[in-house]
Amino acid sequence: MDKYPVKYYVLRDKVKGAGKLHYNITKDEVLKYYKNYKLFSLYVASYNYRDNKILTGDILITRDAKIVLSASEDKDCNNRIFKEPNYFFNTDIFDRRIKYIPGIDKIIDYIFKYELFDIIVEFCVFDIPLGIKNEYVIIFEVRTHY
Repeated sequence: MDKYPVKYYVLRDKVKGAGKLHYNITKDEVLKYYKNYKLFSLYVASYNYRDNKILTGDILITRDAKIVLSASEDKDCNNRIFKEPNYFFNTDIFDRRIKYIPGIDKIIDYIFKYELFDIIVEFCVFDIPLGIKNEYVIIFEVRTHY
C-alpha cells in the first residue's frame, strides 16, 4: 500500500475459491481485515479510476475470428456487479457494428497481443494507461466457459 497508495483497495481470500472478498476498502480497513486471512491478495481497486472507465465486460475471440461480447459503458459496473449490457454480440470481428463500441479496439488489440484466443476474458478498458505495465486494459479474470 505504500508502493501503490490509492484511496480504495480490494482484499481477497486466496485459500479457497469464492472466499471472503472486500471491495473498495480503505487502507485502514485493509489493516483491520487482513488479519482474518491465512492467505490473501491485495489489489488496487479499479473504482479509483471510475471516471476513466470506457468499457467493462466479457469477451471471447476465437482463432477463427468469432466474437462473443457482453459489455457495458456504465462506470459503476464491475466484473461482479454487471447490470444490463449496452452491447451484446455473437458475431465475428468483421461485423461493422463492432467498431462503434467505445474502447473495443483496445481490448481486441490486447487479446491479439497476448494471444488470448478461445478463452473468456473479463476486462475493463480505461482512457488512461494503468498498472505497472501502463496498459489501457485491465484483466480481472480469464476462464474457459460461461
